[in-house]
Amino acid sequence: MLTGNIIVMYYLGDVLKNAGVTNQELQLVMNVGINATSLGISIVGTFYVDKQGLKSATLVSTGGCAISLFALGILSKFNDNTDTTADEYAAVACTFLFAACYAFGWVPILFLLPAEMLYFRIRALGMSMFSLVICVTGIWGNFVMPLALQHLGWRLWILNGGWNLLFFGFVWWYWIEIRGKTLEEIGSPGHKS
Repeated sequence: MLTGNIIVMYYLGDVLKNAGVTNQELQLVMNVGINATSLGISIVGTFYVDKQGLKSATLVSTGGCAISLFALGILSKFNDNTDTTADEYAAVACTFLFAACYAFGWVPILFLLPAEMLYFRIRALGMSMFSLVICVTGIWGNFVMPLALQHLGWRLWILNGGWNLLFFGFVWWYWIEIRGKTLEEIGSPGHKS
């Protein structure tokens, strides 16, 4: 949720207006297209996670989200509120790129990782705690992010992209690859991927 998904996907109309896309028909077509694209890419991402692992998918996804948010921030900063078709298409492309990157890695990871990491006896409790954290974060983001977009404008995309870069470094350094490992191997001290 903190990758920028809340603001990009839930407040897509405001995101596009901020980037200069004011055509309502284009916004509607984009909303439908972005969701259909995300569905297809999340299926591809699920197969990728199965073949290459969670860490690789997380790095690809988070890196792509950061790049697209930086690009959207730059486009929003230099948008001169004119009806330039090139600006609109660039904003649409950045938004599609973000949605594709998020769907590729984060959609499969959000529900695969907790289930794979938890022992059977605590899996139900762990998944319910995970769902609680996701819901609370989503509620917080739904109230805070629109205000942040209103007050920060293009800076929100740069901040969110920076957060993603920090998280990319965290994943690169600290996460272990769990594909093909038993829970005992994952939990052993000093285990490295």
